[in-house]
Amino acid sequence: MLSEHEYNKTVWQLKHMPSDITGKYRKNLRSTLKHKIHEHDLSSAYPPFEPLPYIPYFVNRTTPEQTLHQLIQVATTSTEFTLDTESVNIYRTTNKPVLIQLQILLPHNLSLVNVIEMCHLPPENHICFKLLKQLFQIVFSKEKQVYIWGSTDQFKTYWNQQHIHKSNEENDICICESCLGKQPSETWSLQDSVALELHEYLSKVLTNQSFDIGLDPNLQHMNSSEKNHRQQLTTYALYDCLSMQRIIISMKNNKFKFISSNENTRSVYFELSPIISIDDGDDIFSIEQPTVHQSNKRKFYFTNHDNSTNKNSSEIETNAPSTEISINNSQFSLTKIDSIPSSTYARTNSPDWNFTSSNNNNPITFDPSSEQSISTHPPQVHTELTPEQKKKIHNKTCTLRQRQRCYKHELIFKNIDRRFTIRKIKNILRQHNISFDANAVNTSISRKTNKKQLYVGIREPSLLEDYKAQTKHFFTTKHYHRLQQHRHNSYRNRH
Repeated sequence: MLSEHEYNKTVWQLKHMPSDITGKYRKNLRSTLKHKIHEHDLSSAYPPFEPLPYIPYFVNRTTPEQTLHQLIQVATTSTEFTLDTESVNIYRTTNKPVLIQLQILLPHNLSLVNVIEMCHLPPENHICFKLLKQLFQIVFSKEKQVYIWGSTDQFKTYWNQQHIHKSNEENDICICESCLGKQPSETWSLQDSVALELHEYLSKVLTNQSFDIGLDPNLQHMNSSEKNHRQQLTTYALYDCLSMQRIIISMKNNKFKFISSNENTRSVYFELSPIISIDDGDDIFSIEQPTVHQSNKRKFYFTNHDNSTNKNSSEIETNAPSTEISINNSQFSLTKIDSIPSSTYARTNSPDWNFTSSNNNNPITFDPSSEQSISTHPPQVHTELTPEQKKKIHNKTCTLRQRQRCYKHELIFKNIDRRFTIRKIKNILRQHNISFDANAVNTSISRKTNKKQLYVGIREPSLLEDYKAQTKHFFTTKHYHRLQQHRHNSYRNRH
């Protein structure tokens, strides 16, 4: 929440934007300021969002095979799921999906939420990757129903049915779309839906964060600050699914009938690559038919079961023998994520979610009051990695650890002059006796401001503060001109 001074300043900046700021940068700046004001208004008006009971899990290369088997078994008993994604922005190209949040809805409003870390999955020939593929085959089989906050705005239909316009003569405040200021073509954001339907504030501050850094503490060694940041990102990702769950329950309680978006679809293509880019950073999960140009992408193929489908296709055997697990009193023997603090930010104007369903003539029933066995695929045989594959994984792990060590103590220079190349930067640092790691000098360009930043890993942590003071005005445009002038004077003196 903004302080009164910060809020007034933001409102003033929105109303008095300089005329020299034009084009796309002006549009982005206006969007950012309006976003901050909207965030403040919601956080001031509503209490924080409170999810229903849930158990979160990370799914990545460190996930035990047994855990995935048990998740598959639980997914087999459920008929409803929610699905969401998080992506990172890539300059001048489409967003890159890095997280898939899959929520398995269970009786008594309990759920399991799986955070699937796309950048940290095992190789495709690994047993755990094959089990993950099997999990999605179950989720998208014909008897399942999947809710997605996507392009078909069913919440808009629901809201218009529930809130018909009231005349000014009535005492109640009208909250129809027109009186709320929403256009007929405008979609509902998940945050606005939570605010007006549940009367709670769903924070979206962490929208444009790096969700690909590895959220699971088991992936790498982390200090307390890094763990806390990752816990906030995890909570942000989880709350998207958990808020959808509560909205779905509210809509069902009001007798809303969901409309299936692909009842006649027999074969579905589930691709892990594309994400539809939206200005405000919201993600849409994409389900498409495969094309010739997508053959080189990492993907899962699966087929819904139907008597008319190809008999040679791989099907899900829900009655095959398997390991039994106890689900009595909602006790699961899977490794749980530590307690996660609430996140604190917002993402607005996202399209609504789709409801994907199919014929459900033989639904699987689930009775949490009694202990039962759940069956799925028989255990698969583990495929041993070749020495070359093991070496590749080992080298990648070592590289990540080395990068983490190199940038543990670093100098950060913001808005540096673009004419400073890496080679020039290293020479300048050496001339001033700055002890740095030659492999830890890197630059990046901000997607919002288009400004260049420099990161330099330092070898001597004890000298970090001295280095900061010494290089305070380095690599700016003024510094560049000063070096050019010095070089010109030196040339004149020699001749």
